[in-house]
Amino acid sequence: MTFWDFCSPVYDFAQKRNANYEKWNNLIVDYIDEDTHVLEIAAGTGEISIRIADKAKKVVCTDLSEKMLKVAKQKAAGKANIKFQQADIYNLNFNDSEFDIVIASQVLHLLGNPQKAIDELKRVCKDKLIFPICLTKNIKGFAKFQVNLWRLLGFNPKHNFDEKGYLDFLKQHNLKISESILIEGSMPIIIVICKK
Repeated sequence: MTFWDFCSPVYDFAQKRNANYEKWNNLIVDYIDEDTHVLEIAAGTGEISIRIADKAKKVVCTDLSEKMLKVAKQKAAGKANIKFQQADIYNLNFNDSEFDIVIASQVLHLLGNPQKAIDELKRVCKDKLIFPICLTKNIKGFAKFQVNLWRLLGFNPKHNFDEKGYLDFLKQHNLKISESILIEGSMPIIIVICKK
């Protein structure tokens, strides 16, 4: 059992401990155009995919963890325009430029080979890539305690970012940043929009 399988029953509870969680999800929805086909990679329990399904024409919600996807499917009951699929970020089973928008939330910091993943995300994207992430570098207090607790349970990020570090990281991996939105807080969140 992977860490993500293990935490799937409590993942939503943990995410909602971040005071910025609702604002973050609502902002992402604002960047989804109507009549678009959207792919979400590493969707976890599908919170973003489910929200944008009310606006997008078609949403494909993917994760590596089958248990995360099981929770997502239960939450999305009744939404006909959302499909769930297990997917490996390094080897996506989709056509070139198949999706208008690709969202990869909270995943790039976990990867041993982010360039390979980014190249694959760009390949399947036609227009816009969205990269939201919690900024865990230099956090303090209860937010730091939460991250350290997740680490004890098996959470193993390869990178920890502050705002500048994340933006530099994306630029170093050949992404064209068109906009970034920082949401301040005890655990800040940044949403970065890139053009293909």
